[in-house]
This record gives sequence, structure tokens and C-alpha cells, in this order.
Amino acid sequence: MNTIHTALLVLASPHSGAGFLGRVLDRHPELYAPLPLNLLVEERVRDLADSLPPAALDGTVRSIAQLYAGEQSVETVAMARRWLFRRVERDTLSVLGEICSRVAPRRLVEIGVLYADPHRKGTFERLDKAPYRFLIIHLVRHPIPQGLCWLRQPEAVPELYRIGSIDTRGGTRQIDPQIDWLRRNSRIREYLRQVPRERQFRLRIEDLLGHPEPVLPALCDWLQLEWSEAIRAQMQHPERSAFSGPGPYGAEGGLDSEFLAPAADDGLPDMPARLDRPLPWRTDHASLRPELLELAGELGYGIHDQTST
Repeated sequence: MNTIHTALLVLASPHSGAGFLGRVLDRHPELYAPLPLNLLVEERVRDLADSLPPAALDGTVRSIAQLYAGEQSVETVAMARRWLFRRVERDTLSVLGEICSRVAPRRLVEIGVLYADPHRKGTFERLDKAPYRFLIIHLVRHPIPQGLCWLRQPEAVPELYRIGSIDTRGGTRQIDPQIDWLRRNSRIREYLRQVPRERQFRLRIEDLLGHPEPVLPALCDWLQLEWSEAIRAQMQHPERSAFSGPGPYGAEGGLDSEFLAPAADDGLPDMPARLDRPLPWRTDHASLRPELLELAGELGYGIHDQTST
């Protein structure tokens, strides 16, 4: 693959709306944005089943089913699992390249929420080894509603324990999703420091949901994509994407539950209060850490302002 900018990568922390952004981008005729493929979390395809949580693998096989069979059904998902099995000894970079070639001349959009997990080593190194370069969107969300969304998930407590998102200050142990927000966004920021500025774009999910009119043309201009009123109308209906709902039996997952269409149509969920307020999930009324406040300010969130444009 000789094209310099073949694919678009969305880097984000969990529950920041990356899946919703993917469905918006999928509505552009020059892009193909499936559910997260998550291929680059491992070097070899054979290691994916052991490494990925079940819902993440759901997204992988649903995406392959839609791409190669044109639909997501019990039968086509089974076909997609066989497709992966036939490539079990291959490296994931080559398989991702094969998918890029399949969607051409459209550009693949990869949703890389798992790629920023500090517990997964080597992901960013694999990105750098790709025979094609990624344009990268750093998608961010206000840490308070993102933390609340984390804690609404059925698996929140064991998952936050597993990834070590626990505050031990003051001699107590409290689950605190702000730690994961800080770790992942810091990791993304550090990685992007070595990426040329022209290859990266920062986007707040609140801006996309609340004021898409200036955001969408600016994003398409950066991507050098065609723009028209017809394309605007398409992108403002992400619920019409093939990936906008649950999958078939046995592969239902792969989406952010909070941003399932048409749930986001009524406006921004959980408009947050000020960054310096006591955190609603803390029993000790603690607030956000100073280092998180500093990073949040760098990412466009003012301490004394609610999230707004």
C-alpha cells in the first residue's frame, strides 16, 4: 500500500462517544467506519481471542461480516469468524492492510479505544510500523459525565478494579474513573507529541453533539473530503449507519450503549457541572486531581465553565 494517508484512527478513552463519532463518519461517502476492529491490540491474529473482551470481538466479527457479506446476521457473523480463523497465523498489521484495500477507494476509520489502554503494550509501536500512515482524531469528553457513564455500566466495578482505576490516597481504596481518564488521555497526548500536527485533530464530543454545524465541515476540510449540504444531511443521521444498533445473536456488542441512536438525538447527555465541583461518585467529596485539571484545560475544558462551545 503506497498511499501515505490511507486510514483514519480515532483515539479515545472508554465511554467518550467514539462509537457515535464512528457512525457519523460512516455516513460520509468517502469513509468506511465499522465498529472497532481492535486488531492492533496484538501482533498476531491468533492472540486476539484471548486478549479482547467478548464485546470487543463482537465488533470485529460484525464489521467483517458487513464488509464482506453486506449484512450482519448469525450466518454472516459465523462466516466472519471463519475469515479470521483462516488468517490466524498472520500479523494483525497485514490483516488491517487487507481490510483497507477492501474498502478502497473509501478510507477506513478505525476506532481505537482499546489502543490507549496503558495495560496493553506495543499498540502504538505497531501503529508506527504500519506501511501506511494514520490521520488521528483525539476524541475527548468532559471527565465528570464520562466517569458517571463508566459507573452506569454493569461491568464497571470489576473492570475498573482490573485496570487499576482505584484511588488509594488517604489510606482508603475507592474506585475512581477519573484515574482511567487521566491515564489514557495522557498516553494519547504523549503519543501525539511525535505525530506531525497536520496529521492530528482534537475533537470534543460535546461540540459534535451540541453544535455539529461548524464541526462537521471543519473535520471534512481537515480530511480533504468532499463537502456539501447533501453530505451534511447524511452525516447528521448516524442512526442510518449499518453499525447503529445491536448485532445478531451471539455478536450483539461492539457499541457504546450510551450513544445508541436515537438516544443522542435529544441533545448532549449529562451536561456536566464545573470541573472544580465535588465528584458525585466519591464518598469523601473529593474533586478532580490537579494533574487532571491541568490536562482537561489543555484539552479544552475550563475549570469554571460548563462544557459548552
